[in-house]
Amino acid sequence: MEFMTLLGILLAMLVIFSLQAYFRTVELNVIAVRGAGELVCRELAFELNTAGAVGDGYEHYFVLPAKLNYGTEYSMEVDAGNGVVRANWSNGQCALPIVVAEVLGEPSNGPNSIQNQGGVIVFE
Repeated sequence: MEFMTLLGILLAMLVIFSLQAYFRTVELNVIAVRGAGELVCRELAFELNTAGAVGDGYEHYFVLPAKLNYGTEYSMEVDAGNGVVRANWSNGQCALPIVVAEVLGEPSNGPNSIQNQGGVIVFE
């Protein structure tokens, strides 16, 4: 009888610790996805600001990830009128300022080409 009581207590402790580990893992996954999303946002803002600062004739190739950590889909939006670039994913978004006045085309997940053609930033 004492053995069964001890075994029950140990089993309950195992369940409690397993649940805590699961919830902590989920929390860490959300943090990792947010970090990856913010990194994509920073990289895109950097590319746009660099193209605007260097001037006419600038051209650069860069690659954005197809998905964020753990297969999380994301999208990007460049709003040159308001001077902002955004990255959106299922549990959040990031917005950073940009200094370019006009942007043609949209960045895509994967390989990108950015050019400055007479002060107009063009994605291909």
